[in-house]
Amino acid sequence: FIRLLTGIEAREVVEFAEGKVQLIAFHIQSDNPLINQPIQNIVRQDAFSRIRFTSIKRKNGKTIIPQGSDSVLEGDEIFVMGSKPAVSELLQFSGVPLRHKLERLVIAGATPIGIQTARMLESKPIQVTIIETDLKQAEHAVSVLKKATVLHGSYLDPNLLAEAQISYADSFISVTGDDEDDIMACVMAKSAGVERTMPLIQRPLYLPILASITELDSAVSRHLTAVNDILRLVRPGHVLAATVLRDIDAEVLELVVQNRAKIVGKKILAIPFPDRALIGSVVRDGKVLIPTGDLVIQTGDDVIVCSQSRSIPNVEKLFV
Repeated sequence: FIRLLTGIEAREVVEFAEGKVQLIAFHIQSDNPLINQPIQNIVRQDAFSRIRFTSIKRKNGKTIIPQGSDSVLEGDEIFVMGSKPAVSELLQFSGVPLRHKLERLVIAGATPIGIQTARMLESKPIQVTIIETDLKQAEHAVSVLKKATVLHGSYLDPNLLAEAQISYADSFISVTGDDEDDIMACVMAKSAGVERTMPLIQRPLYLPILASITELDSAVSRHLTAVNDILRLVRPGHVLAATVLRDIDAEVLELVVQNRAKIVGKKILAIPFPDRALIGSVVRDGKVLIPTGDLVIQTGDDVIVCSQSRSIPNVEKLFV
């Protein structure tokens, strides 16, 4: 939540290689200058040559691992990867704000996550208000938090929302543990004028429909967090990180190239990658390299790959 609240205005933000590489997802609005441009033309520009378009979710819900001839279309959700400065430059060009203003935050639910979020913001000049229906939980929040204002009552009560000065809030998050209440609370907060709303979603069956609810700016999924934690355990030892991307058929792997890996000493162009997979970034000796076709993969390289789920086993075989 903290990263989404205070960071880039994006649908998804994932970091790899100890923060050196970012994967960002954002929607293509009607005024975006990238519209109708083939990806190969975009990345030929010096400013964007260090960026890789790793996935695109089309307006019809279809996910593609794009090739250079594919164009960016209005309504797309695009996933781009690169060093932080390179990603920031593309976002700036696209009109996506790089920093979200956060001065007033309202949290629905004095749950452990709600209290932890408020506690993490105590050292910052941010006014935090928590609304909690359960009196004991509200009293507990009062006892453990130094700065936050805690209100007892329903987060679905318009009068209590007005008391919380919801219309002046920059952001609203709902972490009550009830998906329906969390979604409804965010919808009410948005209608009251809150700029940014985010629910915590427990059940994966809600994830496909979240993008169609315009009042929700983003969402945090307990299911995907758990899935990604499990993937880190079950993937082979050379896989440093594994992330399932929300609401699209794609997974990102961060892999270390082993001594005897099939791709050692080969140019990226000569590696028999599956059709539905691509290298998004290569980190060598702490430096982020552009994964051009002529780049030769070396032992110890940190390679970040985006792939559709069905191609993951074939990707992993190349690294052992």
